Amino acid sequence: MSAGYLDGSRGCGIADLAGTPSGATPRTDGAVALHVLDVMESLLRSAADGVAVDVASTCERPSAVPLGRAADLP
Repeated sequence: MSAGYLDGSRGCGIADLAGTPSGATPRTDGAVALHVLDVMESLLRSAADGVAVDVASTCERPSAVPLGRAADLP
C-alpha cells in the first residue's frame, strides 16, 4: 500500500479521465499541464544559469484524488 492506494492503483489518473464522458470534471486540464511545463522549464533555466528563476504561470489547485481503489472512482 502506498499513499493510501490499494492494489497498486497506478491507474487512478486514467480512471479519473474515464469519468469525463459521464460529465465528471477531470482534476487536471490544459492550465495544469502548462504550469507543469513552465515549472520544468524554469528548473532547467535555473540549473543552466545558476540563478533562481521565477515560475511565471499559476493554476488552480486540482481537487485531491480520493484514497482508495481506482475502481471506486466516479
